[in-house]
Amino acid sequence: MSFEPNRRIIDLPAKRNGEPGWNGSRRVEQALRHQESDRIPLDIGGTRVTGIHLQAYHRYRARLGLPPSKPALQVRYLQLPRVEEDFRSVLGVDLESIDPETFVRETETKQDGNGGARYTDMWGCGWYMPKDGAYFDLSRFPLAEAESPKDLESFDWPPGDDPAMLSHMAEQARKIGDDHRRAVVLGRTSPGIFEMCSVLCGYEKAMMDLAGNPTLSEAIMDRVLEHKFEYYRAAIGALRSVGVEFFIISESDDLGSQSGLLISPQMYRRLVKPRHTRLFEMIKDCSGGRAAVELHCCGAIREILPDLIESGVEVLNPVQVSAAGMDTAELKKEFGDSIVFHGGGVDSQATLPYGTPAEVREEVRRRIEELAPGGGFIFTPVHSIQLDVPVENFMAMIETFYEYA
Repeated sequence: MSFEPNRRIIDLPAKRNGEPGWNGSRRVEQALRHQESDRIPLDIGGTRVTGIHLQAYHRYRARLGLPPSKPALQVRYLQLPRVEEDFRSVLGVDLESIDPETFVRETETKQDGNGGARYTDMWGCGWYMPKDGAYFDLSRFPLAEAESPKDLESFDWPPGDDPAMLSHMAEQARKIGDDHRRAVVLGRTSPGIFEMCSVLCGYEKAMMDLAGNPTLSEAIMDRVLEHKFEYYRAAIGALRSVGVEFFIISESDDLGSQSGLLISPQMYRRLVKPRHTRLFEMIKDCSGGRAAVELHCCGAIREILPDLIESGVEVLNPVQVSAAGMDTAELKKEFGDSIVFHGGGVDSQATLPYGTPAEVREEVRRRIEELAPGGGFIFTPVHSIQLDVPVENFMAMIETFYEYA
């Protein structure tokens, strides 16, 4: 299917570029200060959790009148490309990430005899995508047989300060330059301290261990924490040495489901929160206090939002509006002075892929109305845009954003 370029977006340079004296860095800085700017900051593909599936990305480029391209993958298992400069510029994106080269120790993707593909990541986890699949799923858990902390001693823990990884990140920084057109987000090497238990052991075993073998769970979390300490010290130091200043440092830990928390608040406070606090304090210290700590945390997490704020979280991504208790008007009223909302612009589970363009427009308008007043809001959908989001709905989202931003 071919598309005509969307002139309505392309012909909005004044709105995209903003008022004289404003740029992405300044807009995001104002948002982090809970202050309004010339317009709301926009993030589309600016981080590894606000991206676009590769198949959808090609369709959107065609509609915008941009030439075909072969972008590098920013997140291989999710098939999210690194959004390219021409796409960012046309849309007026205000954020851009510097990500670790997470596949420094990853194997090449290999095809199997059934048309599927496999690879092994830097943690020793196996990933598989079947023929005609859209994503890679976990297929091998390297700590599935671990029963005690002693079993972790022989595990090949990946380094957080791999020279090739740091060199790759420095090269990304040089390409971004120092024109401050966009706010820089420092990405991470892995999911969070809690989430990595499931990634390494398998979901069922990880949950059973938290309840019945917490000594092992805590040992895994501590080793992951050590890796993250090593990574952030090295990455922040290396990039600051070449003149890069960060506005946001993005960590993650998915703690919620659609209906509630994955673990009880009491278990979170006992096992995870102290480690979160140590990590966020270290990140803040290494950045000289100049970067905001962001946590990507999906699901119905309202019950522990005060705990996350207390542990040092300053920016929340996403705002999963379809999950229980995550009403944007209520969240803004209760927590709007304490945390910046990076996301929640439109529901990416139902409205964006399956709604009409009119329904997309109405929800975008409502979310901006509820989250934007007084600053503290960076617009992006709830999560990365998936391959089944129609071009018309994507365009309706962008057009409505610029109508109300």
